[in-house]
Amino acid sequence: GVAYKDASICPVPAGDTVTSRRLFDAMAAGCIPLIVRSSFLMEHYRYNFYTALPFPSVINWPLIALYLDISSSCKNENQAWLAGWVANKNGHLEDLRHAAHDAFRNHLDLRHNPSGVANALLTQLSTRLSE
Repeated sequence: GVAYKDASICPVPAGDTVTSRRLFDAMAAGCIPLIVRSSFLMEHYRYNFYTALPFPSVINWPLIALYLDISSSCKNENQAWLAGWVANKNGHLEDLRHAAHDAFRNHLDLRHNPSGVANALLTQLSTRLSE
């Protein structure tokens, strides 16, 4: 709760499923999710950073989330990348936080916006069926 609201960027490691509750908690609090995944495992299960997240046809994940590959042998590069990203985007962090929160509220908040979740689900199903 409070830690998410005080942070600008919240790490979202994988849980028992590809998408964990941490993603929804972070977005609900207006925190930019930092999706932490292993590309090796993602490839093994035939997912990528986009298909492994809910409603990729409706939510523009690259605009509201950051991605960090932990299977990379270049962990120092990942750390430098994140520090550089924060330094360069510092003025835009608040905009990204609002975008993440808006995406949650419009498409993922079952309690307060069930029709938004239903519309996102139907749009995603329609997109998948037309592929």
